[in-house]
Amino acid sequence: MSAAEGQQICTTLIGESQRWSAALQPAPIDHRVRHDKIDSLGKVTLRYFGKLRNIPVEVEHKNRKVRLLVAGHDVRILAEDGELIRALTIDPIRNYQPLGGRWPMHNVLHQACGMS
Repeated sequence: MSAAEGQQICTTLIGESQRWSAALQPAPIDHRVRHDKIDSLGKVTLRYFGKLRNIPVEVEHKNRKVRLLVAGHDVRILAEDGELIRALTIDPIRNYQPLGGRWPMHNVLHQACGMS
């Protein structure tokens, strides 16, 4: 094997290893900040994968200015003062993102600890 052939093989192997390491890295996550206002019904909308998603917050927050922090599937809805109003993971199959269970349980850990 000549020195030129050895150099070519070495260059090829380095190129292949760089290509494989790039393929193994996770895809970049889309990060966005959106400024919006909660409507009179307590909902906010977000365009996600080309579709408009309806995200209910609560009627008590109507007409409140908010920031939506979007990182991939994860969304955080913050008030202007920084208060976390809602955190959710978007279900890409649904246009309407429900608030949660039918009967929300508050402070489940405290309730479980109080039982004997």
